[in-house]
Amino acid sequence: MNSNLHAGFLYCYHNLGFEVSGAARSYGVPLSQCIYDCHIGQLLVRSSNQPWAPSHQNAEATAYILCYLLVEAGYFVNLRKSQCSPSMFISFLGFICDSIQQAFLIPEEKKVKLKVLRENILASKTVTLKTLQQSAGKAVSFSLAIAGCKLYLREIFKAVAGLVRNSKAAAKVTGLLQSELEYWRFLDDWMNCLPWRSERHVAVTLYYDASK
Repeated sequence: MNSNLHAGFLYCYHNLGFEVSGAARSYGVPLSQCIYDCHIGQLLVRSSNQPWAPSHQNAEATAYILCYLLVEAGYFVNLRKSQCSPSMFISFLGFICDSIQQAFLIPEEKKVKLKVLRENILASKTVTLKTLQQSAGKAVSFSLAIAGCKLYLREIFKAVAGLVRNSKAAAKVTGLLQSELEYWRFLDDWMNCLPWRSERHVAVTLYYDASK
C-alpha cells in the first residue's frame, strides 16, 4: 500500500510539474524537467530586429517567472538549494550543464569511480551479479551526456540476466563481455562532448482500415 501511495504521489507531483513547465514555456522560457529538478534557460524574446544574444536581464526574468509560477501552483521553493543567479555552468542531475557548448559534461569523479570498478572487474577472472549491476548502473547514468550508451552495455546486460537466474554463480570475464568492458576505457581520456539534441515536434496523421 505504501509503495502505491508513493507511486501515486510521484505521478501527481510529476504531472503538476508539467503544467507549470507548460505555462513557463508559453512565456518563452526554455525548460527541462525531471520530477523535481528543473533547468531553465534564458527568456526567449521574439524580435525580428535583434538577433538572440546572452542577456543577464532576460535570464533573471526567467528565474522570476518560474519562481512565481511554482509558488502560485503551491510549491515550496527551497531558495538555498536553488540557483537563481544566472550562470553558464551549473550542476544538474549530477552532471555539469554547459550552456556555451550546449551539452552535459561528465564530472571527473564519476569517470574515476567507473574506471576503478571497471579495472577491478577486468583484473579478475570472474565477476559477481552485484558488481556487474553496479558497473551497468554507473554507465547507464551517463546517458544524459552520452546518448545511446546503452547500446554498448548489451553484453553486460546479458551477463546480468544470466546471473539473476543463478545469483550464487559468477560470470567469466572473457570474450565479448571483456571486450565491452575494455571499450569503456575510451571515457578515461575523453574530453569531447555530445551537444543537446534539438527539440522537434512533428504531427503525424495515420489512416488505417479497421476491417478484416
